[in-house]
Amino acid sequence: MDGGEDWVLKHPEGQESRSAGVLMSQDVPWRVLATSAIKVGGNKPGLVLHLTLSHAGDSKELQVLVPWDEAEVLKGILDS
Repeated sequence: MDGGEDWVLKHPEGQESRSAGVLMSQDVPWRVLATSAIKVGGNKPGLVLHLTLSHAGDSKELQVLVPWDEAEVLKGILDS
């Protein structure tokens, strides 16, 4: 940590007051650097998210389809 490596605290789900685990270096999840979204139709209408991700000096592009019902769940998580 003192050396500047990435680290995050991971609390057990729904237990913010309990002790947390520390993730460091390669165990830290990929980080989102940039996002964009477009609305799409079809048999699974929703959003196509374009993500630029970074991890341990590497980066990659990822596109995911988020159906509207899952987009609502994601919105609820982000709003809380």
